[in-house]
Amino acid sequence: MKVLPFAFDIRSRKECEAFTKEVSTIPITVLINNAGLAAGRESFAEANVDDWEAMIDTNVKGLLYITRGILPGMVARKNGHIVNLGSIAGHAVYPNGSVYCATKFAVRALNESLRIDTLGSGIRVTSIDPGMTETEFSLVRFKGDSH
Repeated sequence: MKVLPFAFDIRSRKECEAFTKEVSTIPITVLINNAGLAAGRESFAEANVDDWEAMIDTNVKGLLYITRGILPGMVARKNGHIVNLGSIAGHAVYPNGSVYCATKFAVRALNESLRIDTLGSGIRVTSIDPGMTETEFSLVRFKGDSH
């Protein structure tokens, strides 16, 4: 299996469309959507709306843009595997995580819907939903604050 790394802004529809156009002649068999962002831990009433937009753009729209660009080729070849990184937050909410949880519930719904839409097409859809673990993810979420 050959891995092709690319760097672009997953939040940008234009960049995602340019990427999928660039790779349209490559028979992609595995798509791993692992972009994810959690920002802030304020209550809903106190949360930063810019953080909401960043999470929605990354966690939901980015996944949609890339999957929409890659899936038609998989369907045409009747072969492919889409792996989406969700979160346990897509199964159960927690305090001060409303929008992040909402984005991960969206990923879960998209996985279930994609499974139905691709039934019988030779496409597999897998969701990996990790729970809490110690990684740099928290440093990003708390904007560098490790406490």
